[in-house]
Amino acid sequence: MNELGKNWLPLIEYSMRCGISTSTVRRHIKAQKLECKLHNGKYYILYGTEKNVTLDNSTATSSVKQNSDGLSVSSSTLQKTLELVQDSLTSLTQITENQFKYKDNVIDDQKKRMQLLEQEISDLKTLVSILESKS
Repeated sequence: MNELGKNWLPLIEYSMRCGISTSTVRRHIKAQKLECKLHNGKYYILYGTEKNVTLDNSTATSSVKQNSDGLSVSSSTLQKTLELVQDSLTSLTQITENQFKYKDNVIDDQKKRMQLLEQEISDLKTLVSILESKS
């Protein structure tokens, strides 16, 4: 990679910095929207040109935040991720509540069955004692 220079980023790093998926980057490469080079079987994309920053307004926004690792993540990507996490959490909460309700119903059914069996045992004990007294 040293031969390429510091502005050439591997495909994955480029996608993380721009806040777009690797498949989107590959589509842009195929559509020749990105300046790229194939080096040792890997794609490297020229980073920092105006064309690359404004590739696709629907996937990469102009508000990009730099984190401590030096990676950039767009605020829209963070917002979408947060929404997905919240949706997942809501779904998991509903699933958990449903499982607890099901568990409670099973326990109630088992308690009722146990009461019926205890009553049946009591009736059988009474019958045995009557039969023993007759013999």
